[in-house]
Formats: sequence, C-alpha cells, structure tokens
Amino acid sequence: MQALTSRISDLERSVSFWNNAYVVFVLLTVFLAGGLFITQFFAIRKARELAVAQSSMLRLKDDELREKIASLNVQAESLKTEAEKAKEGIAITQTAAAQANERAARANERAAEANKVAEQERIARFKLEQKLAPRTLTVTQGNSLVAGLREFARRCPEDRWRLSGGSGSFYAARSSSEGVFLPKAASNIHRSR
Repeated sequence: MQALTSRISDLERSVSFWNNAYVVFVLLTVFLAGGLFITQFFAIRKARELAVAQSSMLRLKDDELREKIASLNVQAESLKTEAEKAKEGIAITQTAAAQANERAARANERAAEANKVAEQERIARFKLEQKLAPRTLTVTQGNSLVAGLREFARRCPEDRWRLSGGSGSFYAARSSSEGVFLPKAASNIHRSR
C-alpha cells in the first residue's frame, strides 16, 4: 500500500506538472494568439495605410502625367503654330527670291543689251578712228610719191613746192596752210621761186 500511495503521489505530481505545463502552454498560446492578433491588426492597418499611400502616389503620378501631357500638347500646338509661320516665311522668302531672280534676269538682259550697244559703239568708234587716223606711207610709196612730185614740180614751174623731211616723215605743201605728211624718202625736194 505504501508503494501504491507513493505511486499515486508520484502520479499526482506528474499530472500536476503536466497540468501546469498545459496551463503554461495555454497561457503561452493565449500570449501568442494575442501577439498574433495584435500583429495581424497592425499588419492590416499598415497594409491599409500602404494602399492609401500607393493610391495617393498613383493619383499624384496621374496628375503629374496629365500636367505633362497638357504641357506637351501646348508645346505641340506652339510648335505647330511656329511651323506654320515658318512655312509662311519660307513661302514669302521663296516669292522674294523668285522676284529677285526675275529682277536679276531682267538686269542681265539689260546688261547684255548694254554690252551689245557698247560693243557696237566700240566698233563704230574704231572704224571712225580708222577713218580719222593720220595716213602714212611706206618708204617705197614715199619714194614713188617724191619721184612723182619732182616730175610734177618740173612741169609746173609757177607753183612753189617744198618737200622737206624730219625724223621719219616729209611735208609737201604749196603754202604753209596745206600739206601732206610722207614717210622718210631718200632725198629732200625744195623748189621755190
């Protein structure tokens, strides 16, 4: 009996230990469940805050994107207007260039006509200068003329003829008011009264 009492005592202690362990684990489970509940509560709360913050961020990004799109649309319209103005400017410039080319073509025509007239005048002036240029004779022609004049002077004794030479030319005249220049001849003729 004593052995049975001792066994019962051991078993009571063992049951008490496991009951206490059970209570400890239940308390621990309650703590853990409370911690789990609190943790879950804060996790849900923070998830809501995160969702609100993300939603706010998306709204801000959407607003910013709308502003950028609106700004880009304004810039596109401005660039389109500037492009139209540039096209008008180009058209005006092309028209002015065409008019300038037309004026240049007319000026070139007038210049060509003026050059033609100037060339004609130059040719006419050259021909006139050729007509008005002093006449010269070759030495052979001068000798022949001198011989002819000597013969003429012999036939006409009443006229006075003087044929004198300088450097390269001769002068024959009845009087001092008329005369002809001749090239240098082989001799001088002097006939006077």
